[in-house]
Amino acid sequence: MISKQNGIKKIQRGVITIAAGATSATATISQIDTSKSIIDFLGSEAGGAGNTDYYKMRLSLTNSTTLSASIGYWSSDAVALTYQVTEYW
Repeated sequence: MISKQNGIKKIQRGVITIAAGATSATATISQIDTSKSIIDFLGSEAGGAGNTDYYKMRLSLTNSTTLSASIGYWSSDAVALTYQVTEYW
C-alpha cells in the first residue's frame, strides 16, 4: 500500500497517443519507484471520433521508466490519453 502521509516526491504529466489502427503505445517518463507511485487517467480524445467512452482504455507502469497505454478496440483515428504519475516518498 502506498503511504501518502510522507508527501509527494514527484509528479509527471503527459499524453500518450495511440496511432490510428493500433491498440497500444508507450511513453518514457523519469525514473520512479513503482511501489510508491500511482497513475491517474486525466482524459482522452480521438481525432474526429468524439466520444471515447467505449474504447476501454488502460494505463499501466511497465517498469520504472515506461508507461503503457492500451485500448480495447482499434480506432480509425489516433487516440490521445492524458495521464499523471505521482510518486510518493
